[in-house]
Amino acid sequence: MKTTKTFKLLGLSLFLMILLISIASAQTLVAGKVYTPGYNDIVSGADITVTCNSNILDTTSLDDGTYAVRFDVELCPLDSIVNAKGAKGDLSGSDSGVVIECNDQDNCAEGYVSIINLAIKASQGAEGNN
Repeated sequence: MKTTKTFKLLGLSLFLMILLISIASAQTLVAGKVYTPGYNDIVSGADITVTCNSNILDTTSLDDGTYAVRFDVELCPLDSIVNAKGAKGDLSGSDSGVVIECNDQDNCAEGYVSIINLAIKASQGAEGNN
């Protein structure tokens, strides 16, 4: 009888530990795609800086123009404003979004998510030099 209680306590302890680890590792996904003006073509290799509540993460857009960063949910919780800036050569641009809750119908595994697509273009000074 004592062995059964020990196994139940061990099982409950293991379950609680797994639950706490999953809560502690919750993340907010910020992702998007980088385009040329008018969203006509993708831009790979753009330097991306994402800011959420003064927390900053950097990445580079992939060959298909996509980028993604993950903040710990404590640093970038639900309803936070997220800013994304992209630059490549003389092209740059920025946009912002809000962190929302990801639900099952969105087909995503993250708890919170913000999708920010960027159109980067030549700066005013660079346009005059063409």
